[in-house]
Order: sequence, then C-alpha cells, then structure tokens
Amino acid sequence: MQFTSILISLIAFAFIRKACADSVPFTLLSIFSGSVLQYASIAPNEDNILQVASPNHSTGVITDEGFFKINNNTYVYINEKNQYAVSENKCDAVSGFSIKDANINFKYPFAAHNQTEGWILYSQNQSPQDIGIAIAAITRNGSFAPDFNPNTTVSTTTTLSPA
Repeated sequence: MQFTSILISLIAFAFIRKACADSVPFTLLSIFSGSVLQYASIAPNEDNILQVASPNHSTGVITDEGFFKINNNTYVYINEKNQYAVSENKCDAVSGFSIKDANINFKYPFAAHNQTEGWILYSQNQSPQDIGIAIAAITRNGSFAPDFNPNTTVSTTTTLSPA
C-alpha cells in the first residue's frame, strides 16, 4: 500500500514538472536609442531570416526549454552565415534564450547588418557599421514582458525497490 502511494506521488510530480509554461506572448521591437532601428519591428523575411525594420510584425514566446518560438510555428536558430533564422523544425532550434529586464537574453549578441534586402540580424558583427540592438519583449497590452528563465532543471529518473 505504501509503495502504491509513493508511486502515485511520483507520477503526479512528473506530470506537474511537464506542465511548465512558456513565457507570456510578446511583440518583438528593436531597441537602440537614436538609431534608425529604434522601435522597429522584427520579423522573418521571405527567406526566413530575422529582419529588423520589417513591414511585418511577429509575436514570440520563450519556451520552457529555452527555445525562441516566433509566430507560434517557427523556432529561431543560427544558420551557416551566422544569421538568426527561423525553421519549423524544432531540431534546428538553439536553446538558451530567456527574458531579462524586458529584453530577449541570449549568449550571442543581436547585430543588425544593413544589406540590400534590409537590416538582417546576425549573431556577430559583419562590419563596423553594424548596430548592436536589444530586442524588447512587449506584451499585448503594451507593457514590458516579465523576466522569464526557462526550466533548467535536469530530469532524473528514480527507481524504487519494493519495501
């Protein structure tokens, strides 16, 4: 009887851990005071590369696994040119994103590089004229998104022996 109670408790705990939530949904805005990119929208272009000053708007969330999900169906990754790109394949995605002080936080910077097709986001500078931006997370009601650290708990398995 005691074993059954422990087993039920462990199963309930496992379900609760799986029920972690993503961040609040937010709009992506470029922040660099005094630049041409101040308050510009950020969205994937027709080549699925993140573009600043895009005519489109995107919504995003940081998942409980630390992935940056855009428009409910694509994940951010860094392509072979060091550009921030999006893919529907979660296997391509990079994790490690969070929200800190209402900005998207990641181990690499967000460098906007001016190209013929617009300002493309890179994970490193491409030229001295690049603009390092912050990506502000603005909620639907216009406020800043709260800090969000994804679930970084390491999953462990416990095997119980009968008493």
